[in-house]
Amino acid sequence: MFDLLSEDYIVAVVREAHRILRPSGLLCVSSLSSGVGGPSRLVSSAWPRVHALRPALVGGCRPLDLLARVAPSQWKVQQHFELAPFGVPSEVVVAARGDALQLLHAEG
Repeated sequence: MFDLLSEDYIVAVVREAHRILRPSGLLCVSSLSSGVGGPSRLVSSAWPRVHALRPALVGGCRPLDLLARVAPSQWKVQQHFELAPFGVPSEVVVAARGDALQLLHAEG
């Protein structure tokens, strides 16, 4: 749940995941997102204002763009989902280490 982490910590977590994962390893991250349709975008647009005034009201979460945090030079996105159950927008990204793709092609 990256929406609970500071920007610096998100960078550190993604970097460390790349370091410790085997070449066949996958990274799966989720976060509150900017929305996928009218109602969820409305919820998402109000969220930062509430977070700025009283973070506890939204559990400390804030909308993020996950794809921007998974660098294409290091990761290859395998799956990307955006959903909004009950109007609360979420995003999920599953990415393989970039070198994992090179290894698969070399073995194939």
